[in-house]
Amino acid sequence: MAFLRNAIFAVTLAAAGGAGAQTADPRSPYADADIDRVEERAVPALHGILFGNLIPRLPRAEQIALTGLTLETPRRVSPWRPFAVWAESHRMAIVFPMETIRFLDDLATVTVAFNRAGCDLNRVATYAGMLTRIDPPDGDRFPDPITAFGLDRDSLLADPDIDKFSQLQLKTAIAFVLAHELGHVALQHVADGDAAASRERERAADAYALRLHRLLGAPPLGASILFTMMGHAYLGAGDYPSVAAFEASFRERGTHPLDGDRLRAIGDAIEADAAYYARTEPDPDAAEVQMRTLAGEFRTLGRNLDDADVRLLQAETARTTRWDELENACARLRVR
Repeated sequence: MAFLRNAIFAVTLAAAGGAGAQTADPRSPYADADIDRVEERAVPALHGILFGNLIPRLPRAEQIALTGLTLETPRRVSPWRPFAVWAESHRMAIVFPMETIRFLDDLATVTVAFNRAGCDLNRVATYAGMLTRIDPPDGDRFPDPITAFGLDRDSLLADPDIDKFSQLQLKTAIAFVLAHELGHVALQHVADGDAAASRERERAADAYALRLHRLLGAPPLGASILFTMMGHAYLGAGDYPSVAAFEASFRERGTHPLDGDRLRAIGDAIEADAAYYARTEPDPDAAEVQMRTLAGEFRTLGRNLDDADVRLLQAETARTTRWDELENACARLRVR
């Protein structure tokens, strides 16, 4: 399936609503020209995944219940949030900003490049944590994932393997996100501010997304990277003066919570379906091992998210790392 970098088919989608949806945050990494390039390719690709791949896999009655669903693609949100995607079930709408698409694309590119070069992926995770804990360089705009590490996007994507595997990571991560938000709409979730209920809604939407991936016969490979970076960016108890202060803040604003149980549940579901996902691969045995490895990654993420010492270390590392320290974090890659 042609994806973000080479999708060419145009389609008309509903305009996004919401206060400030088209307003540029001066701290956003992306200029208007960056958004222009993304918008041209990503809008039809997102539409194709949601309406051409995901929804048609559902039973007919569930498809009918989703009649009237819209996919809204604002250029920006203000303030800028790197992982901003949401559903508004009362309007039957999923909102996926173009800034978010560009950020996830860049993040997938850097992650795959670091992995292939044998560089420390923890540095990429630290970058994600810095976005929510310290100011941008010189109080200006945040660097995008590629610029932060002193790399050049065109040079990275000239490597066919980086291009291929980063597209795979991006495509499967976005498919999981869309399926998750579709779950919120299909299950008629409405945010009520209660932390326990918020957690339950997230797990239910994850289960819905995993069910869709099973119907597709495609595992959510890119979701592991996505949750790793979100976990580092997510503000936990270590970012507050006390656990009580964190819990109070969470009760007020925690609408998309991350917790260990949630990630372990994803890992358990992938483990249970490992043989199913592997059955159509050229080497089913090797593919099943890969699926079980993916399941283990989610369980490890869950353990780390619940480990107070690990979370404190992640938060402190993000707060004390300087932006210029990232620029040569992977010397094996060509720098500008």
